[in-house]
Amino acid sequence: MKLSTKRRKSLPKSQFGLSKEKGTAGRGSYPVPDKAHARNAKARASQQYNKGNLTKAEKDKIDRKADRKLGKGKAEEKGEGRKDTKKEERKEMRKK
Repeated sequence: MKLSTKRRKSLPKSQFGLSKEKGTAGRGSYPVPDKAHARNAKARASQQYNKGNLTKAEKDKIDRKADRKLGKGKAEEKGEGRKDTKKEERKEMRKK
């Protein structure tokens, strides 16, 4: 879904990967109001990090906020939590 200017301006600061710097215009950068925008924010942050326009800390902050929106929590990072695909579930069933 396209994020209109009006909708973007109405988003709280918590919905941005990076909040605005003091003295700059706008709400922030890398909006993550939904899963599609979260995936896009991660991709754009990686591009900007690779070009040298973002620090590692800024990229990590964007990734953390996007991951929360995508439902990727600490349990999944450790390999715990629910199975994501039917293929993995079938593999488990075959082992039994």
